[in-house]
Amino acid sequence: MASQLKSAFILFTVIILHMSVLSALPVSASSDPSIKVGITGADTAPETLIQSHSNLVSLPVSDGNLHIYALPVGNGDASVIQCPQGDIIILDMGQMSDEGWQPSQVKSFMANNLHSLTTIIISHPTESHYMILTELITAYSQVPALTRVILAGHYYDYDRYEMIFWMNKFQPIIEFVNSGFPCVSDCSIEPPSCKGSNHTVSFKILAANLGEYRQGRSITMHIKTEKPNFQLFWQGDVRGLDIEDQIVNEWHAMGYSLNSTHMKIGNRASKYDESNSETLLRAVTPQFAFSSNPYPGKWNLKPDCRTIFRLVGIMSIGKRSRSGNYACQNYNTLEVEQYENWCYNIFTTSPSPSDKSVVAIDVDLIAD
Repeated sequence: MASQLKSAFILFTVIILHMSVLSALPVSASSDPSIKVGITGADTAPETLIQSHSNLVSLPVSDGNLHIYALPVGNGDASVIQCPQGDIIILDMGQMSDEGWQPSQVKSFMANNLHSLTTIIISHPTESHYMILTELITAYSQVPALTRVILAGHYYDYDRYEMIFWMNKFQPIIEFVNSGFPCVSDCSIEPPSCKGSNHTVSFKILAANLGEYRQGRSITMHIKTEKPNFQLFWQGDVRGLDIEDQIVNEWHAMGYSLNSTHMKIGNRASKYDESNSETLLRAVTPQFAFSSNPYPGKWNLKPDCRTIFRLVGIMSIGKRSRSGNYACQNYNTLEVEQYENWCYNIFTTSPSPSDKSVVAIDVDLIAD
């Protein structure tokens, strides 16, 4: 009994410390009440903003800069890259459930820009990463500029009829990363390209197909510009801390830094403690973290609370983004460790489940 009381007291003290630190963080204001600006700290470069748009229902017109949008699809992933010259790249497009955006909302968001879609990347063969894609694009005529579909895993890993039908239709432009075999550093595939007028946007596939299960056979990438204030570490769902260690160790052995200003965390995000380890997060050390899920910590939705706690401890306080006040929620129905019942919203989306906001990263490539 005494040991249990001691553990409870330590947990309570840690939570209070986190709350006091987060409540002291400054947040810049926005003149538009529909936009929550997530820039904090005087030492943050002004060219890169990460924002949460509660009323963004369609992809804005290209403006010569780089924009990345994470769509709030609930228990899934869906991100859209708008290149400086207007080309569109889809990074996962999955999930159809009662939570988050429905396919009709994604169609409305993309409607005026499907003609500019050049590349589709699916991080791994699970429905939460590709099912909306099968609804969004049904014919070549919708996507005249599409030249590449890059998939992790093998053909037979995609066992949903809808995706098999879709792949057969677009088979001429489908490429499996490293023919579906595991790879780190040398994945034997040309990275996607993102055209810019004056600045290069580079992609590097860091690893793919390393796990034993479909969830583990996932693509991990680095997206960079020549601007020093933007590097995005993007990952699907990794399943296995040993996999993350392998990625970190092999790239470090080659002298390559995984350090990034931004991190798109997988929607599994530490479920069963299988991903987003201390090793990986400290190698990336993001200033900003985001996902396609507007409900951090909610049961059966991701990111998991363990990831949030790790990020709270690792992110630089002077550069952390958040949506205003922290959110500390207690889900008493969870039959998990006690510390998991507390979640902090250190992302840019609102903690309210009714706020299905689009997270936007805006990288100014024009400003000197």
